[in-house]
Amino acid sequence: MFTLRKKTQEQPGGPHVVEWQPQADDLLRKSGNYTLDQIHEEFDREFKLNPDLEKLRVDPIADVYVTPVADRRYSVIWKLKGGSDRKVAVVSAVVPVRFAGEAEGVSLKQRVKNAVLLESGGRLKLDF
Repeated sequence: MFTLRKKTQEQPGGPHVVEWQPQADDLLRKSGNYTLDQIHEEFDREFKLNPDLEKLRVDPIADVYVTPVADRRYSVIWKLKGGSDRKVAVVSAVVPVRFAGEAEGVSLKQRVKNAVLLESGGRLKLDF
């Protein structure tokens, strides 16, 4: 009998952390546990090494961002908290969509909200 263990990797340097909200994992789990683990690993690693990673600002007042992951096939929607010495990324959703600024008069903020609403089957409404 084999025992599966989740691969963990210690991240060097910096007190920066990523908090995954349960609804983000629920949305991502639809794509499979392997995808969930890979996206967690990639986003955690990149944010901990450089909290100013590639991102699009969705809402400047609420400090909400979108970052592409998994060869740009998914987008992590997250909120930045904390100060200059310790930054926290609170991940609220992950969707299989790529975003790029304004499109056809619809703001990035509204497109992100629509994508999350659609992907969650109407169960998750972002509050920014």
